[in-house]
Amino acid sequence: MAQPGEARRNNAKLEQGAESSEIIERDIKSTAIVKYTSILTPAKFCQLEYNTNLNNPPPNWLRCQGAKFGVKGPCPWPIRNNAANEFSSFSIANTFSDCIGQVDVISNAENIKKLLKLPYSDSHVSMIVHRIDKTLLLDDFDIHRHLLRTAETEWKWLRRFFVQQGIVIDRPDHSRGSLQNKSMFSKFLYHSLADVSDEDSSSSDARLPTVETRNVPDQCSAMPKSPRSHPSHFSCSQEVPHKENKKTEFARNVLWTFEDIYMLLGTDMPIFGNRTHPAVSLKLREMGQPINVLTGIDYWLDNLMCNVPELAMCYHVDGIVQYYELMKTEEIPYLEGSKFSPKVLKDIAQNIRTFLQLNAAKEGHTYWLFKGSNDEIVKLYDLTTLCKPDMENNEQNPFSVPVAILLYRVARNMVQADDGAQHSKDICKLLCNCIKLLQGHTRHYEIIASANYMLSDLLIPDEKCGKTGDCEEEACGGIIVDMEEMSDFAADSSVEVQALCLPNRPTFVESEPVQTQGALETLEARCLSALKFIAQGLLCVENSFGKPSDKLHSNIPIPLPYESLKSGSHVGSMSCFCFDNNATNNGDLQASSASHEHLAIQSKSGKETKVPQSNSWQYQLKVLLLNKACVASYTFAVSSNAQHRYGQVLKHTKLVLMCYAATKNLCAAIAEKSPEFLSLVMSLCGDVHIIMAHQDASAFAAIKEDYQLLSEAEGIISDIAAKDIHHNTFQWAYNLESSQERNIVISIDCYKAALSSLTNQSPEVKLIVSKLGNANNELGVYYMNQAMTKINDKGALNSIKT
Repeated sequence: MAQPGEARRNNAKLEQGAESSEIIERDIKSTAIVKYTSILTPAKFCQLEYNTNLNNPPPNWLRCQGAKFGVKGPCPWPIRNNAANEFSSFSIANTFSDCIGQVDVISNAENIKKLLKLPYSDSHVSMIVHRIDKTLLLDDFDIHRHLLRTAETEWKWLRRFFVQQGIVIDRPDHSRGSLQNKSMFSKFLYHSLADVSDEDSSSSDARLPTVETRNVPDQCSAMPKSPRSHPSHFSCSQEVPHKENKKTEFARNVLWTFEDIYMLLGTDMPIFGNRTHPAVSLKLREMGQPINVLTGIDYWLDNLMCNVPELAMCYHVDGIVQYYELMKTEEIPYLEGSKFSPKVLKDIAQNIRTFLQLNAAKEGHTYWLFKGSNDEIVKLYDLTTLCKPDMENNEQNPFSVPVAILLYRVARNMVQADDGAQHSKDICKLLCNCIKLLQGHTRHYEIIASANYMLSDLLIPDEKCGKTGDCEEEACGGIIVDMEEMSDFAADSSVEVQALCLPNRPTFVESEPVQTQGALETLEARCLSALKFIAQGLLCVENSFGKPSDKLHSNIPIPLPYESLKSGSHVGSMSCFCFDNNATNNGDLQASSASHEHLAIQSKSGKETKVPQSNSWQYQLKVLLLNKACVASYTFAVSSNAQHRYGQVLKHTKLVLMCYAATKNLCAAIAEKSPEFLSLVMSLCGDVHIIMAHQDASAFAAIKEDYQLLSEAEGIISDIAAKDIHHNTFQWAYNLESSQERNIVISIDCYKAALSSLTNQSPEVKLIVSKLGNANNELGVYYMNQAMTKINDKGALNSIKT
């Protein structure tokens, strides 16, 4: 057992060695920025006296004082036994959804350490990988917990896959010695907490060996940006500790830049410090046991990820403290017995990043990264593809819903960004994958409906309503909405462990680019796709009645299957999403709440129809979707008019007027907000009827065929809109007429209706007045021709009689 004099000599040697550390070359670039912290940092450090017995718990053990500084109980970091916390990358990603697509990896810091130690360790590695935009989500996957220690009915689809593959997994180390070491380390940390009320505790400041320390970078300094990042999207401003609107499972969330890799990590490592050593990590070591490479890498990465410049190692014998050894973080790779090359770790990190980015390429798919004990190969399995044939009808991937919600949130953030229009293709891909993952999940109708609305809004924005030229130019952007399964990617891939250490060498082959189908190159294709999304969204709203909502709120009662006896009472849940639209806002939606106090109304067909209440997400989304149907159908009608397909023009103006009438019935404020729109639609109706008045029988037959040919989406929208129309005041405008006189009369009435929607100062008044005059002239000419025909017929008859 070392004596106090020996400890002083060891400390003196460390002071002498500190001078030589200046020549150590810094091999890698590392920057850590605290994104959010829920603890006080650093904890005030109290160096333990010689012969302190760590087997005895201190008076403050497991008290709340330690929790304030991130010091935990017998299972301290990195052990996280709560199953709900295991897939922690989803929690981090949901908390900081603005970082998705801007960082390469989101994960628990322990998972990153496991990956970087792959070539040095014989232990097995098991992780679940998901891809959201350009970001990889990594989570440790405890096979024993989820497959071997659960009921046979749970994770059946994955059990079958493991049996087929014949995978063997080592059991986790829960030996008595392992648990005792964890307990002793917890007691050591609590022993090291200085009593903040103790004035004399500051005397411990001078006890640590003196070495020069580099300053900890300012927490508010900017993180190095990736060339693909967008400043408006990704801000590195730091969060205030204990901020109420941030919920994270970790004591600290850190933006870590390791060379050219950007990571958002969660870590619970407690940081200690005093006046002379502002940031120090504490480690506990049994004397006589050398530090091996794996331990050295652990210590080095811990300090890099938290930007801690020093490590204080406490040596003990059977729990009896002997002495401390202080070392700089950059000295750890060169310690005797645990030497490793930081450059090799850099190569390992870059190769693993590249391997996962190339092979975990499908958004919404669940991947399993696995290396068995003593194996020389790391394998990546696409579980979504491999397990799908074996899934029974009632089995679902448990990751589908959290991944879909993340996809939705990332897409929503991109839409709301200032440069969102530049990322329309990426947004459409995210939303399409979100909808695909939520198919069959009846509890998430709100997300599916809102995703469909966002897709329709991307394809046909309100500001482009009726502007065919601008939309045609945008159509060349190659927006893809019909995502086919990317079969060019292998269902499993692998890489040799030793190949991960090779610098600047491709250790795997990139898959061939996927030729996806469904790119929208024409305005008609965009309009048709927008109508399909609108129809799907409206079906979700209709199907959601009687279904449980996504979220329950403590201040809102659960709706029961009966109608309220009191008129005006509202039962329902508030929308958990906020929609910003040029033509709609929440104030307008609430303005018409007085007209929807009942849960059911009589439709024009005499059937009782449920109407969403004005404070429900169903109401808000139905109004938005019907309003978007007006815009998409009108744009389609204008495009068809330019191609002289008058049957389609009349069909789509019919859909516009039906959706407009339904929107006006649901929310009058929305309809009254755009009188010019109604004027444009009625004017277009008048133009079509004037043209139809001069068509021959064969042309009219083609017009009639186009008019009666309804797509599935158009039929769904028409049926749903009809349920909310009490009295259709526009039906006369879109009726198909074969009579020349009737067509001219309808066109005159359309132009008059268009004028009535405008003020005298409107610039469109002059054009519509000229159209009205022309229609009246047409009607006059028609009557004159009819009169001349009758006169001629009468004259011919008289001549025959004579």
